[in-house]
Amino acid sequence: MAQAEVTSRRSAAVAAVRRLHTKAGRRQSLTFLVEGPQALREALTHRADIQQVYVTADAVTRWDEVMQAARDASTPITLVSEN
Repeated sequence: MAQAEVTSRRSAAVAAVRRLHTKAGRRQSLTFLVEGPQALREALTHRADIQQVYVTADAVTRWDEVMQAARDASTPITLVSEN
């Protein structure tokens, strides 16, 4: 599966994720944000409905096992710039 890429902090994807840091944003979208490899691993293990994974190139390398599990689950993965 090809990975999308976000390179601008002003992108719609970044704005949508930023809104998930607020209660109103979570309520409006009926979604919530999990952060970190352990939370993602748990969500994958429990077959949660994961809509999107945002990850840096460094994290893809460091957390290869979790990223492979996301790919195996056909979870959309978006690479984000660290800048």
